Amino acid sequence: MTRKYLSFGYDTERPYGEFAQTKIGSELRKKLMGFIRKLNGMFDQEDVPRTFFILGHYLEACLTDYDIDALREVYHKDNPLIELQQHSYSHPIIRKIKGREEKKVITSGEFIKDLQQAGEVIENILGVYPNGVRTPIGYHHDLSDMPEILEGMQGMGIRYVSSNLRSEDSLEAPLNRNRQPHDYGNIGYPTIVEMPSHGWQDVIFTKEKAAIFLGREPDSQEKICKHFDELLLQANDIDLPVVNIALCLHPWAVMEYDPQFEIHKHIINSARSMGFELKSYGQVADMFRHEMK
Repeated sequence: MTRKYLSFGYDTERPYGEFAQTKIGSELRKKLMGFIRKLNGMFDQEDVPRTFFILGHYLEACLTDYDIDALREVYHKDNPLIELQQHSYSHPIIRKIKGREEKKVITSGEFIKDLQQAGEVIENILGVYPNGVRTPIGYHHDLSDMPEILEGMQGMGIRYVSSNLRSEDSLEAPLNRNRQPHDYGNIGYPTIVEMPSHGWQDVIFTKEKAAIFLGREPDSQEKICKHFDELLLQANDIDLPVVNIALCLHPWAVMEYDPQFEIHKHIINSARSMGFELKSYGQVADMFRHEMK
């Protein structure tokens, strides 16, 4: 019988860059902070783990409006249901992406320095050093062709990376047996697990991104729920002992398309009714690592 896991992961990044220092950026940051408190309250009530992949620059900018104690209260590292990981410091990209050719690609060495900076910021502010990474933007395959990045991550003590987040042509990542957790032992880094995500990156459910990537209005809540239900059903067709569905979500997007968490609660209830266990990204990566020993 296949064991099935579902993971909620949140790229926690907006606002960052110059926008973060503006009055509008500050207002957005305050709205999001209140929303993340509500999100955590809902998940605690439902007894569901979640992973926050925190952008270093975003977190640093939060000190403009909040002190360290307030931030630690929101991202409560001692809550066993909360996993705190990193999303880089400045949100750079490490390879060309179709349709995003205007984005500057940084070198592997620059990327590792960016990750190191993020790790230091998160540790200084939240009191936890992240050992998991979500790459910004995400790619349609893993990092097997970038061993220098994996070597840098290994030196930092990174235990898993989530980089395979999309298809080549869209923000939707397929769920299949090839896009399941795996380590990089084939190129000499067996201690690092790749954690692909599945389904649409949820930014596509916002007006801004639906207009950019789809050229239309975003889907209704009913259609969004159907998307996630179909994703859960697809897991039954994958012939593996363990199947993981990992979601790529964003608090700023959730605040728009699911302000009362109706979609989230639907996903949680559907997953449980279909026999999924709800685990954080790190919990799934650790289970995979243990089973491979």
